[in-house]
Amino acid sequence: MMNNTAEHAAVQAAIQRETLNDYLARWHAWSHGKSMNGTDHIADPAFRDSETYRGWETADDLHDRNWLKFVLKTIDVIVTGDDRAHGAMESPYKDAILMQARNLYTGFNVWVSARLPRDSIERTEIVAEARAILIRRMRTAGVAI
Repeated sequence: MMNNTAEHAAVQAAIQRETLNDYLARWHAWSHGKSMNGTDHIADPAFRDSETYRGWETADDLHDRNWLKFVLKTIDVIVTGDDRAHGAMESPYKDAILMQARNLYTGFNVWVSARLPRDSIERTEIVAEARAILIRRMRTAGVAI
């Protein structure tokens, strides 16, 4: 029984980590106006106001898209604050999330911030704390992760 509980906790932690990684990569793309799949932005003037590249959407598609927009806006407000930068994460946690989101979007762990410690152990601790803060605030905002 104990082993089963430990395995369950490990699986839940892995799911949470990968879900947050996916959200951060998508948030980086969304906040910079980049396309995640090549079809998010429609260039044809006849369809510029269309919200989808398909001619139809199911109710589930609409729900999923609206949920993702809500999640991305929530992350944006938590990390960078509102229009006046009120409520933003404090440095170095904000810097850690920004750096990690860029790395996750590009798929390479090459971006670093001058605002974060050079020591990889200290930097890893700050990133872990920043992710924990982000998860707590996302849950408070209604995003179960």
